[in-house]
Amino acid sequence: MGYVKKQSDWIKKNNIRIGSKVVIGEFDGEYRGWEYGWVGNMTRAKGKAGIVVAISTLTLRVETSISEVWNYPYFVLTPVTQEPKTTPRKDWYLLE
Repeated sequence: MGYVKKQSDWIKKNNIRIGSKVVIGEFDGEYRGWEYGWVGNMTRAKGKAGIVVAISTLTLRVETSISEVWNYPYFVLTPVTQEPKTTPRKDWYLLE
């Protein structure tokens, strides 16, 4: 299975959309079919959160919390799941 199919499957599995939050992980030097190049400055974002701002068949563009935008391979990204919303209990009330 090629990179494009693997990325597409990962996007579907994780419900990734423009605006999805991700955390940038470690790049081990293995490109796994990813056709972009890893730039040393991309490593500065390791462990930082980012927002997916564009999706192509070959890469995901992520704006990081350190105000940089890079194209990342799906396999270094970890989706940030939304916190479950608390369901109000019947004994809760609104203070006015």
